[in-house]
Amino acid sequence: MTGRMLRRWVAAGMVAVGLLLAAPPPFATPAALTGQGAPPQRPPRRPDSVEELERKRRQQEEEAKREQERRERAARADRREALRQVHEDLGKMRETLKALETTLAETDPDQELSLELRRRSEELEKLAKGVRKNIKRL
Repeated sequence: MTGRMLRRWVAAGMVAVGLLLAAPPPFATPAALTGQGAPPQRPPRRPDSVEELERKRRQQEEEAKREQERRERAARADRREALRQVHEDLGKMRETLKALETTLAETDPDQELSLELRRRSEELEKLAKGVRKNIKRL
């Protein structure tokens, strides 16, 4: 292809593009072609009636009230469970303390402390921490 042919092809392409850009779109209405018609608009949104707004507000209030009651029931159940756990742990602490006391009474003060004493004291400490944690939940 020579330079002259290339220039003719480029010029022909530019003319074709110009014609395409100048032509109206195939889906244009006659009013849009003359520029007289206004663009289509969405229908106006109807305002909510006062009754409907009141109904929505009451419904939201009722939902909030139900949610609050659900939270309160869950909190009461959690407190009951914490109290039950405290009573259970206190009973175990009494038993462990009595066992620790009898083991300590049988231990000779001149000898090393037994592993049994250490184990019972750690168990007592663990129960006391559990009681403290559950008391905070009350």
